[in-house]
Amino acid sequence: MRAQLLRRDEHGFALIGVLLMLFLLAGLVASLTVSGQTETKISLNYEAEAKARAAAEAGINHATSLVIDKLATWQADGYASPSAAINALLKGPDGLTGTAARDADNGSLENLGADATQRIPRPGTRRQLTPDEQYEARVFDDDDPARGVTLSAADVSRISEDNQIFNDQNKQIVIRAIGYGPNNAVVTLETTVGFGVGDAAIIVNGDIDIQGNVQIQGAAGSVHANGDLDITGSPNIQGDATATGSYSTSGHPSVGGQTGGGFAAIAPPNVQASDHRAEADWVLTSAGTMTNSAGTLICNSASGGCAARGWTYSGGTWSVTGNGIQNGTYYVQGDVSITGNPGPATVSIISEGSIDIAGSPRFQASDPGLFLLANGDIEITGNLTQTGAEAQILVREQISVGGNPTLLGQIVVQNVPSVANLVHANRVDTFYGSLSLTYSGGLGGGSGAPAVTGWRQQ
Repeated sequence: MRAQLLRRDEHGFALIGVLLMLFLLAGLVASLTVSGQTETKISLNYEAEAKARAAAEAGINHATSLVIDKLATWQADGYASPSAAINALLKGPDGLTGTAARDADNGSLENLGADATQRIPRPGTRRQLTPDEQYEARVFDDDDPARGVTLSAADVSRISEDNQIFNDQNKQIVIRAIGYGPNNAVVTLETTVGFGVGDAAIIVNGDIDIQGNVQIQGAAGSVHANGDLDITGSPNIQGDATATGSYSTSGHPSVGGQTGGGFAAIAPPNVQASDHRAEADWVLTSAGTMTNSAGTLICNSASGGCAARGWTYSGGTWSVTGNGIQNGTYYVQGDVSITGNPGPATVSIISEGSIDIAGSPRFQASDPGLFLLANGDIEITGNLTQTGAEAQILVREQISVGGNPTLLGQIVVQNVPSVANLVHANRVDTFYGSLSLTYSGGLGGGSGAPAVTGWRQQ
């Protein structure tokens, strides 16, 4: 009897064990099921967000390409300035604002691009990529509150804007693309396209002082210092006046574009006379002789033979003191001094030393795109008149320009530590008097073309 009871207890315990195991297995199965469903949902969400991001990236790339292409032709399209071209994009194809009907196309890119089937429809309308991927895109002024970004008065001042959403001030425009994926996934991206100050009339890798009645004119009539910029008197700068360091003014200067300090530096080229040796028609040697580009002796200054060509030589300096000079590009193994009134002549000068120009010479550049280059300093006073095509003045050390010169093109100063002593050694480059410098852009000191200057995801 007792044995029978024991066997019944064993069967009961076994049954309870089996039931417990079944409960554990059921719980494990339920857990795996829930986990699988969760992982599936997470995977679907990731996929939806990835599709929305891909759509947004397609939209921002498409819109940015259209905007850059459009703004790059602002001059050919007849706009007075880059900002005028940006204003046209902000107002949309109808060029009007102020009513619901007029504002419907504000910021629209619907007319941009050669192929109508590839254009971006107006704001609020999506462009289909796949059955579950779409995007829309439009442009804003960067101080437009419709972007959903709150800017303080200090912020607006910092970005050189004016709180007028159809009146660009800083030559920048914001492009927004919204990408849509399945399950209501949305990703918003923005880029900023701007013109910057790279293609400026004056670019100095250091400090600049501008004084007096200096006139900087032309479509690229801007000034940029990779140090401090100080403007005094009544200069007139048609474009921007910017600095990486501090910016200060006194008197009554007029600046047509953006101003201030804290701007990005512009890397100057490495100025080396020897890099341009092959461009020379004539070589003025440190031995006091003139040769042609092949090294054939043309004249010897010791016997006065180079005077007929306008040059004399003494103590390491080649000088022009009269009114005549032979046309051509000169490579000079020493310093250059021009004190007479030579010209009109077609002349470019590349010097391993410094260049000092006074008097009233009248030159146009003989080397396309290059007027003057010095490994040392350049000082210009008097009434130098540059004619013809625009060309660069490249300086390795320092520059000082005053008097009443008329120049056409771009001045780029590398501003390395001073070795020459023609210009003061404190590495502040000075422009004063009644200098007139006109520059329309494109000589290579930087890029004045529109480009992406910022990116963010909302």
